[in-house]
Amino acid sequence: MAHKVYPPYFHRLIRTCAFQAIGLALIYILIACLISLSKHWSYNTYAFDLGIFSQSLWYTMKGNVLYNSPEGMSHFGYHFQPILLLLLPIFRIAPYSETLLVIQSIALGGSGYLIYRLAATLGLEHKMALLVEVFFLSSPLVHGVNFYDFHPVALAVPTLLVMILGLRGRRWVVFGVGLTLSLMTKEDVIVALAVFGGVMLLAQYLKGNRLRKAYLAIFLSSLAMGITAMVVAKIASGQDIPPMLRCITERWPYQDRPFDIATAEAFGNFFSLESIFLFLSYFLPLAFLPLLSPLWISPVLFNVGKDMLAAYEGQKQLIQYTAPAIPFLFAALIETLRARLSLWITKGKKWLLIAIVVMSFSLSLLFDFIHLPQGVTFGAPAMPGVHEAATTRIISFIPDGVTVTVPNHIFPHLCTRTYTYLPDGPGDGKLNSEYAIIDLQNMDSYQDKASGRSINWERHFSTEYGVILRLDDIILLKRGN
Repeated sequence: MAHKVYPPYFHRLIRTCAFQAIGLALIYILIACLISLSKHWSYNTYAFDLGIFSQSLWYTMKGNVLYNSPEGMSHFGYHFQPILLLLLPIFRIAPYSETLLVIQSIALGGSGYLIYRLAATLGLEHKMALLVEVFFLSSPLVHGVNFYDFHPVALAVPTLLVMILGLRGRRWVVFGVGLTLSLMTKEDVIVALAVFGGVMLLAQYLKGNRLRKAYLAIFLSSLAMGITAMVVAKIASGQDIPPMLRCITERWPYQDRPFDIATAEAFGNFFSLESIFLFLSYFLPLAFLPLLSPLWISPVLFNVGKDMLAAYEGQKQLIQYTAPAIPFLFAALIETLRARLSLWITKGKKWLLIAIVVMSFSLSLLFDFIHLPQGVTFGAPAMPGVHEAATTRIISFIPDGVTVTVPNHIFPHLCTRTYTYLPDGPGDGKLNSEYAIIDLQNMDSYQDKASGRSINWERHFSTEYGVILRLDDIILLKRGN
């Protein structure tokens, strides 16, 4: 049998550094899209946090900027994420929740290539730069951000990397674009940038060096954008203390407690098993090497430190909260390798590099398959079964443009074509909707989390509603039927 002969340019192409780095990123994007979409089609995505962003964009197209019904106001009242508005052109073309999941996977997969470019720019040879990209794409932190619904803060990973690339390459237009976009992703990123800029300025001052304008720009723009975020949150919510600020006091509730009690609680939260697991998730898969670059690791230590201090256990999970730290973590890793790699090779310590590679891969895989609180896992979920097929069938009977009250896990599937409400959401819209869906196998949305009492359960079965269809414990109701 004759072997197929490829043209010479093909062999040259696959041997190029860029082709290999981009190929890795594309493989990750394909796998990540398959996992994210299968989770969504299996009804393992939720109003919090995929549905609120899909609906925010849907309402924006109708003139109500970033409004969503679960929050009962513009999303600006809760978080400063104007980068969502830049997604509108894409969302107009494909107004589906799946669009956001694909965008997130492309952004994080593409960040793998940016990591490679950063490593190559700072002088690492091709194989080592490619290895750092593999570390990034196999990181449990990246997987946690990507496979837990959609969050605009995930877009901070590529935008911060663009900023760092511009900074290290002295390409100031690239730096400015990356910085501007990063400041639009979330207030957490604004704070991380302020910490980074402040630490760099302080280090230069203590060394007696001239302050670099780039770090001054990072610090001052972060302060300005932080003030803007608070003003926007107050205007969007119409409240003196907007939800953005209330969230801080609820998750770090130390300011109203006596000093000794607050100190004891903070100590307990910081050294809890969940906090220790979080710290190890950041640094153990990378053999603690980023810690050898203290200036670049400063925003990472701040981010992980504040999460370890949080009283809210969800803050300690490997989900979207790690996103602001990921670019700086790998920038610190690259700095460490750049500074010490030649020394290790000169001293014949290649065995150390091999041990690091083995440890990184092993621990990344270990952390990936650990089940975290809230049922978050990083493996591929089961494909849709009988119950999911019944849910899809029920949803198909709901016309576009109507009002409908649905459980948390069904919300993302309807919120881009109907006026969708949660049974336990704010406002009266949920009580007066034209349609309602009850999933008897997923009743969390109908329970008061504090008392366990059913919410609006009786009303849905009152004389105001009639059953249109019932399939596998999924009930479709219509008012006045």
